[in-house]
Amino acid sequence: IYMFEKRGDEFVLIKKSKDSIDKSDFENVMKSAHNFEVNLIPAIAGMGKSTLFTSLSQKIKNLNSKLWVIKIDLNSASPKLKTMNCQNMKFDDVVDFLHQMAKHDSELEKKMFKQYLQMGKVVLFLDAFDEICPNYKPVVIKIIKNIKENAKIKKIFISTRPHDSILIDLKISFTDISLNYYVIDPFTEDNRKE
Repeated sequence: IYMFEKRGDEFVLIKKSKDSIDKSDFENVMKSAHNFEVNLIPAIAGMGKSTLFTSLSQKIKNLNSKLWVIKIDLNSASPKLKTMNCQNMKFDDVVDFLHQMAKHDSELEKKMFKQYLQMGKVVLFLDAFDEICPNYKPVVIKIIKNIKENAKIKKIFISTRPHDSILIDLKISFTDISLNYYVIDPFTEDNRKE
């Protein structure tokens, strides 16, 4: 796994891990930024992005049980994204969206969740960004920007296939946001045998 950091208009390799990210790497990723950041994980179909997100979300939750960790499959969120008004989106609309996608049942959970968002105690995983493009890309980008403006959340992870147009759009859309870029290496023949 390669870890890149955005410096100006370029991505710079900051770490290469031979096999996987270990606990200290997770801790560094979670502590690395004092400001809001988006962590982009592009990989081709079948590379295990969704599996990686499930594993990452569990490991982050295990590292800090005080965090509210949410993993959203954007493809299955499409019906809800379709109803959202990109022009007049309010923070409460974003809270409602995240609340519904996390399958919270009660108003109490929703109020607690909103407090966690405002305290910066939420880590958000948005899986399959490429599968909602181009129809709902502006809505998801607006959601992320709304979170940046209205909450203290520090980490958002986005998985996507590495289509140049999507990566360029994300880079352009997040010029005012710290964007980290992680690349998943494909399995070698020896990895497959293991």
